[in-house]
Amino acid sequence: MKDPAQVNVKETARELHQDFVQRSQRMLQIHKERASVHDGLKNLSDKELMRRVRDGPNKLKKYHKEAIIKLEKCGVKLDDNGDIAWKAIPHQSVHRYVKENEIFIKTVLM
Repeated sequence: MKDPAQVNVKETARELHQDFVQRSQRMLQIHKERASVHDGLKNLSDKELMRRVRDGPNKLKKYHKEAIIKLEKCGVKLDDNGDIAWKAIPHQSVHRYVKENEIFIKTVLM
């Protein structure tokens, strides 16, 4: 015969697990609902969405035009693989700045 205390402990652990799973699923559902509400692309047609995807890089370059000019003036450019051409950067201070902001600079210069 099983000890009733052990049976209660197992049932309690099972209930806790089920409660955790239910709360987690509910939290993911709420997150999905909120994400879809706040997603600005939800109500766009396919043509409008494709236009925004095509215009994205142009808008990014236009917005960061001053940064692009300064980077090109300092000799910062991308190589054929899309990586920063480190040997082309003449100044150590510029090299340090580029290293700290590598992802941003790669994105802007593409």
